[in-house]
Amino acid sequence: MKCDTCGNYFKVGTKINMRKETCRDEDYLGIPIYRLYMKCLICYSEISMKTDPKNHDYTLEHGAV
Repeated sequence: MKCDTCGNYFKVGTKINMRKETCRDEDYLGIPIYRLYMKCLICYSEISMKTDPKNHDYTLEHGAV
């Protein structure tokens, strides 16, 4: 994952504090979908992602690629 603002790369295994929120009116076969917010370790810009239970992965929404 790479921050859009400063270009910092997040290595696999980096511990990051996140804030979790349940997405209302969104689920996959009864499994709730969560939105996760975190801050970049260098520039402190906010990055958001959603869980993707269908593909067992995460989907980046804002702030990173």
